[in-house]
Amino acid sequence: MSTPTATSLPSFRQFILATPFYLLIPVGFGLLPLIWGKELLWKLVGLGIVAWIVALILRGPVALIANKKASSTEVGQRWVVLSSGPIEELIRLCTLTLVSKDFISAYSIGLGWGGIEVAYAVLSGYLITTLIHKNDEEAIQLREYLQELGMLTESAPFLGIIERFSATAFHIGFTLLLAKWSLFIFPGSIIHSSFNLGTFMMLRYNPIGVQIIIAVIGIVFFLLGLSVFVQL
Repeated sequence: MSTPTATSLPSFRQFILATPFYLLIPVGFGLLPLIWGKELLWKLVGLGIVAWIVALILRGPVALIANKKASSTEVGQRWVVLSSGPIEELIRLCTLTLVSKDFISAYSIGLGWGGIEVAYAVLSGYLITTLIHKNDEEAIQLREYLQELGMLTESAPFLGIIERFSATAFHIGFTLLLAKWSLFIFPGSIIHSSFNLGTFMMLRYNPIGVQIIIAVIGIVFFLLGLSVFVQL
């Protein structure tokens, strides 16, 4: 496998330029409820953040088993991706049972969930950028792995903005749908895992096309979630 040149790697400058647009995502979604005369419940935004952290921790045992049992790193990663839907939707439903399932409560939890993912993506992006520009063995392996997945391009920091927008819309929409119908956890888990796995597998072939598709999906579920509570 060919090693990408330094000019083809995402740079710190690109991430610095992209970072304000990442941060605008939770801000924009946070201001949107004002259209309906609603204000965010900040404690529930925080609860959404905590719930996401719990879901992340619970994926840890799956990752450990996958690393031991899977035939390759990519197969193991698929296991982890597939587990994300059931784990996240179960935690999301448990979180909603702790509070009122009205529109702004669910919206606030969904925003916290999506917003912390934005912060996590930015921090991960800076960390990965640091590592891929090194020349030790671990850095070379990381570059090759990310290149194989289609994630090692100059446009990656900016395509990530679309991805985080889509994911935030997706999380808010799913939280609203789950607040309205608890049984949505069953189709929701399947859709969530399929959404994540499809993105993971197809990104290497057409990064821009994949981002457009997931943006459409994210917006559709966001609008569906809104439609069960408010008149659009």
